[in-house]
Amino acid sequence: MTVKAKAVIKAYYGKPQKYAYCNGCSTGGRQGWMEAQMYPEDYDGILAGAPAFNWDRFIPAELWPELVMNLDVGAPVSQTKLMAVTAAAIKACDGLDGVIDGVINDPRQCHFDPHSLVCGRPGAPTDGTCLASQEADVVQQIWRGARGTHGEFLWYGLEPGASFAGLANSSSATPPVARPFTITLDHWRLWIEQNPSFDWTTLTTASFETGFRLSQAKFHAVIGTDDPDLMAFRAYGGKMITYHGWTDQLIFPKGSIDYFNRVVAANGGLKRVREFDRLFMVPGMNHCAGGAGAVNFGQSGVVPVSLDPEHDAVLALQRWVEHGIAPDMLIATSQPVAFTRPLCPYPAKAHYKGTGDNTDAANFVCVGGDQDHH
Repeated sequence: MTVKAKAVIKAYYGKPQKYAYCNGCSTGGRQGWMEAQMYPEDYDGILAGAPAFNWDRFIPAELWPELVMNLDVGAPVSQTKLMAVTAAAIKACDGLDGVIDGVINDPRQCHFDPHSLVCGRPGAPTDGTCLASQEADVVQQIWRGARGTHGEFLWYGLEPGASFAGLANSSSATPPVARPFTITLDHWRLWIEQNPSFDWTTLTTASFETGFRLSQAKFHAVIGTDDPDLMAFRAYGGKMITYHGWTDQLIFPKGSIDYFNRVVAANGGLKRVREFDRLFMVPGMNHCAGGAGAVNFGQSGVVPVSLDPEHDAVLALQRWVEHGIAPDMLIATSQPVAFTRPLCPYPAKAHYKGTGDNTDAANFVCVGGDQDHH
């Protein structure tokens, strides 16, 4: 489509386009990365949100929450209890960035233990939302991510503070059973097992690990879309902005960090990579849009606050491509508008300065990157 569109433009205007841009989220984000990896001269600038790369791993790993609930509890943990877990995690870790705003800034710093909510423990809820010990174990396993029979890392999990809704939908069955995400279920039935009548509830930790590794072996080359070698894209002069919400319920956000770190390792280090590729992690952002954080910054059709490259990721990308000014910060706005926050290029993250209005991005600083940006 890119090649055909360029041909139409040249035929109609009598000359080729000056610049070409790609903007998409989820599968669209994966397609943006496929362009950079496979057709590095198609686009001058690519904005890729919550990219669905690592498909052969994150899609089968999306069954992990339902699997551990089935194996350890025998039924889904109630949404009421899971909502209480999320609220407790946010309360415990909200202030780590210096401000209380209902959002965990960096879930990797959150070490909240769901076992503190086990019924009968000091401080545990008494309103019916306390957890059985096995339920607390399950929450911990969901956050930790998919593991093999002997605890080997397979893939990342849901982050503390992210909603569990959608990962454990109770059906009308008695007792209730979880209904995994349709795409995940189909991947297991039709692609991994190649058996339309496959029953996921028959999986054990061992057979889950076997299926997960089979998915990698069969489909990584087809739809992994995670080749870290971007030398050709860099040589062409292409620029890439990726964003990913920390409370993404569908595509686990650490997968984007995992890929970015591999890009850094394969392309000459962080300083060199940041000349053409920047990753922005968005606290409190769900899958592609929405969430309790500052989640509006002109991405994928979301109306920007102003026609200012600092407030609009598309304009920031355009300025980077056409004027060589890299985005050291994006200003994002919550919805409804209650506060603004800077989004910082990974590995930097925003931190409140300690003075001034804590609803204003101007009173935050990006720290922890290769340099501090004010």
